[in-house]
Amino acid sequence: MRRGKPKSPGPDRCSAFSLVEVTIAIGIFAFAIVAVIGLLAVSMNSDKTAASDTVLALMTEEATTRLRSQPFATLAATPGFADTDLNPDFYYSLDGGLTTATASDAYYSCRVARRATDSTNLAYVSLEFRWPLAAPSARQESRFVTLSMARYE
Repeated sequence: MRRGKPKSPGPDRCSAFSLVEVTIAIGIFAFAIVAVIGLLAVSMNSDKTAASDTVLALMTEEATTRLRSQPFATLAATPGFADTDLNPDFYYSLDGGLTTATASDAYYSCRVARRATDSTNLAYVSLEFRWPLAAPSARQESRFVTLSMARYE
């Protein structure tokens, strides 16, 4: 056996990461994962909002079509236009389709209110959408859409 100097650290020594380097790498990775998870939450919320906006647009179009199909002279006499009317005029299912169901079966409701104008040829109509109907009123979301309806004769 050969006795001599112990081998000195050099290029032929096995390379490895130190504990400090591994800890720093794990910290950077964890920070990146937390950022990605935060973006997922924002993305899911944005997706939910976009879906409800799409359904609300469909319901607004359907309600507007129904209201405009009425003769203009009867708009003021329609019960749904009374300022004191608190009952929803239309109920909608989860996918935004008009339903004849009661509030217990529907997901959305639409309350119609007419605002007074000085003109006899113009009516301002406000649609208030509320959902989900199964939730307590404090936890329901709501959106308002205002329309102007004119008589052209």
